[in-house]
Amino acid sequence: MAKGRQQAGYRTTKPQGLRTWPFVVAALVLCVAIAWCAVAKFSGGQGAEAAGAQTDPADASASSAHIDGQPVDYEEPRAEIVIAGDLCFAEDGFVLDHFDEVGKLDECISPEILDVTNGADLFFLNHEYAISDRGEPLAGKYYTFRANPDRMDLLKQMGVDLVSLANNHVYDYGADAMLDTVELLQQAGIAYVGGGRNIEEARRPAFFDINGIKVGFVAASNAEKMRYTPQAEDDSPGVLLAYDTTEFDQVIEQASQECDYLIAYIHWGDEDTNDYNALQQELGREFLESGADIVVGGHPHVLQGMEYVDGKPVVYSLGDFWFNDETKYAGLLKLSVGRDGLKGMSFVPCMQEGYETHYLSDPEDQAELFDFLERLSPNVKIDEAGVVSEKA
Repeated sequence: MAKGRQQAGYRTTKPQGLRTWPFVVAALVLCVAIAWCAVAKFSGGQGAEAAGAQTDPADASASSAHIDGQPVDYEEPRAEIVIAGDLCFAEDGFVLDHFDEVGKLDECISPEILDVTNGADLFFLNHEYAISDRGEPLAGKYYTFRANPDRMDLLKQMGVDLVSLANNHVYDYGADAMLDTVELLQQAGIAYVGGGRNIEEARRPAFFDINGIKVGFVAASNAEKMRYTPQAEDDSPGVLLAYDTTEFDQVIEQASQECDYLIAYIHWGDEDTNDYNALQQELGREFLESGADIVVGGHPHVLQGMEYVDGKPVVYSLGDFWFNDETKYAGLLKLSVGRDGLKGMSFVPCMQEGYETHYLSDPEDQAELFDFLERLSPNVKIDEAGVVSEKA
């Protein structure tokens, strides 16, 4: 029965032999008392206020936002998404050797960073290696990356929910190793975009319902000058390529109609330069026009600038997340998304050095990184808290 209301059709039975007039009198007395209280309350503010009563209209509004004494949160729900750059695992070299020496992930990646990645509603990064114990390195390719299947646990420790396979190293050990990669990701409960067993998988968006907000991801690669990584076909594994962007534009357009917010990841640009090129700028605009709400890039291995285009951001490169021993800026992109779009974007300042990725906790170090990113970005401001916004 609803509180304070009598349910329709509900009846009580009057006890037999009980006289009713005392109840009539009591009811009349109660009615008089209620009327007197009402007059006291609404007669131009006369009479004493109840203890703790709110008189300011704004306070009264806030006070009324309770049900059965419990506060009601009318704030719009958010999806908190964290995006990292390139992750590379390779046996007998790079970061895995260092991890095997120290034996603990939080001695390779700062605990503050792992708190952010594990605390997000969704954590996404670029998976730039095969994970398998099969295959041979592609003939003629200088760098080839493959990790053993038991390394999958490191992704879970990082809190990874989704990866992009649209890059130039996921196919380094051939078709069998790539098939193992997607199989192991599925077994670990980690979603993937931009590659797969066939072109249908490579084109397929990943959708997540987060606090009632449907967030979508798509990915493609436009990275290799010498093309070793094949496009997925109807019956063979590979990635979704975007040298001709027609197909990726179609994927973006279709996916944008099925979600509240669409993130398009693209592997592109020139390596080892902080300056994005004219093609990146052109394609970033194209992908936004096709329906993406944000474009995020990787492959240059270093940070590049950010740019707002008609109010929507293009993040040209997030650099390396945990890749090698080079000393360079790194970071995490944090997105706060509502049902009607991006509510906030911020950058978590990090530094990769000595096969480790550290959180930059010193305010001066943070300010230097934010100033560096601002100089690379034509219309972006980053405040002392790392909050990214468009310059007026």
